[in-house]
Amino acid sequence: MRICGEKLTAAVKRLCYRMMVSGGLYGIMALGVGSYRHLHHPHGAALYVEAVLMMLPFLGIIASFGLYLYEEHDEFMYTLSVQSSLWATGITVVLANLFIQLHHFASVPVLTFRTLVVIWGLVFAITMPFVSRRYK
Repeated sequence: MRICGEKLTAAVKRLCYRMMVSGGLYGIMALGVGSYRHLHHPHGAALYVEAVLMMLPFLGIIASFGLYLYEEHDEFMYTLSVQSSLWATGITVVLANLFIQLHHFASVPVLTFRTLVVIWGLVFAITMPFVSRRYK
């Protein structure tokens, strides 16, 4: 398998595995917390516990990418990943700011954190081929 014409390194394979585990945990947490909320109608401290449980998989996603950057020995893939993540962060911040301004002036709903994480991942995946083209 290849990314942007480059063969997958061991660090990329570990990153993919960790991301799949974190995504699966998020699905399990969402079903579990949603079912618990529907059946028991919690309030007080239980709502705080639910919020923390729902954020743990996202911490896993962020930690997975950090570990990937630490473990990646291929400088070219490391550079591509850093540049793509910078583009993804910048575009995500601009979109979040746009939606905040629209929320204030046009009553558009604000983007949630999980939506921003998905947008960041999509923008990262979209920018990777464009960033790698600079080096061909």
